[in-house]
Amino acid sequence: GGCPLDFSFSGSKSSVDNILHKAEPKNEEITIKDLGAPYIISVVDCLERNTSACLDITKTKKLVLAGGVAANSVLRKRIAGLCAVKNVKLYIPPPELCTDNAVMVAAQGYFEYLDGNIADLTLNGAATKEIES
Repeated sequence: GGCPLDFSFSGSKSSVDNILHKAEPKNEEITIKDLGAPYIISVVDCLERNTSACLDITKTKKLVLAGGVAANSVLRKRIAGLCAVKNVKLYIPPPELCTDNAVMVAAQGYFEYLDGNIADLTLNGAATKEIES
């Protein structure tokens, strides 16, 4: 089962581990560049493919690319090209604002907690605000 747009990178990580473990006994040198570039491209290929499929399924004309992964220049270019081809408006912050948001979310949660702004257990994570252009 699962959604056709589900994906996992665990196979890619295992593949990298296998390459490194096979090279070690042979004293083969594998550079980060040699290992990293194909890995990045395979991840970007997957993200682009699934994003394209999602845009086709939803017929949306707006897309947000954010978070730490949005700092990757290869991904930025590929998603921008995809959006141009599909006539989709892309919202993407500058790379310096594309960081892992976990610490920021946790800090905000702490201050909300201190202010007594606590939701009950019926709160969900569904986004309801429209993206304004």
